[in-house]
Amino acid sequence: MGLEPVRHAGEFWIDVGGTFTDCYLRTAEGELRRCKVLSSGRTRGAGEMRGDCLIDPSRGHEPGGLWNGCSITLERPDGLRLSNVIVRSEGAVLELRDRGDATAHVRYEIESGEEAPLTGIRR
Repeated sequence: MGLEPVRHAGEFWIDVGGTFTDCYLRTAEGELRRCKVLSSGRTRGAGEMRGDCLIDPSRGHEPGGLWNGCSITLERPDGLRLSNVIVRSEGAVLELRDRGDATAHVRYEIESGEEAPLTGIRR
């Protein structure tokens, strides 16, 4: 019975700044990837509500399930802020617990509860 070979998953470098944290990954194949996140650990964006789903094309590259269970605050154009929960995320689509009083176009902020480097690495 032999040992299973260890697969090299890659190397990470993290540069934490006052406003942004830069996360770098060199894959086992040598590709260099970079992800820039807010040092607060929060993720901001803007999108369009369609039923109980928030659509943000800028999230399209993210892995499915990345934001499942995270808190999200929606901000309507009139400044009213609404708290919600992401029940399922799949790329550009964030399915919320319910639409509530959200307008068609909203800005939002996701709170994962993780430190910024972990959020960056998972993305």
